[in-house]
Amino acid sequence: MTSTLHFRRFAGSLFVLFLLCAFSCAVCSAQPNQQQPTKSQKGQTEPAQKGESAEKAPFDPTKAKDAGVGMPTPYDKFIALDQVLTKTKVDWPQVFRKVAVDIDPDKFTDKDVAIPMILGVRIADGVMAIKAKDAELLNKCASDIEKLAKKLGVSDADLGRARAVRAAANKGEWLKVFMELGFFQQDIMKKIDEPEHATHGTLLIVTGWMQGARYTTTVVDDNYSAETSNLLREPLLAKAL
Repeated sequence: MTSTLHFRRFAGSLFVLFLLCAFSCAVCSAQPNQQQPTKSQKGQTEPAQKGESAEKAPFDPTKAKDAGVGMPTPYDKFIALDQVLTKTKVDWPQVFRKVAVDIDPDKFTDKDVAIPMILGVRIADGVMAIKAKDAELLNKCASDIEKLAKKLGVSDADLGRARAVRAAANKGEWLKVFMELGFFQQDIMKKIDEPEHATHGTLLIVTGWMQGARYTTTVVDDNYSAETSNLLREPLLAKAL
């Protein structure tokens, strides 16, 4: 799939921010234990640092690579709906039960079409379960995602994220749940972004987007206005797909 769009959604931005914060804290906590360099040591290291800085090539936008379309997440739409519907409290658990699919992953054997498609749907369901803050619903989604991803060749090591999602949900640690599900989603996308799985990635993205849209349109239909209907527009993503 070729695209000029480098698609990034809310979840991806939050993951990067989280990692940067964690890295900064680790660096700050390590600094008191480090010995201050002597003047002679400074003299030895500074020229190398200057040399490295001088050799660093400037950013060349012509060499930038397109990362393609990422897995869309409906979470930003849910947040936007909460902000728009200030006079209405959305019953997110009820929305989940109205839209979510109930499947038996053991019945699916078609690795080329059915499994990637239902995997995209269940990932979107998992995001909805997080918004609903329902550990029982999320546990079922995470279990289905794990089984389906394994059928596509995702390793047991990568599937450890699914267990982390369930553990955090059972403790009510919803921010951690959101992070872990996002990382788990990225692990799956890395696996199916390989050339031999190109079609799988496209199917997963499309069905995940459509299932997320089903949740959004359900809320918009119950609370229709020009402002809420504008949240359905995805022209750049539609063009990329």
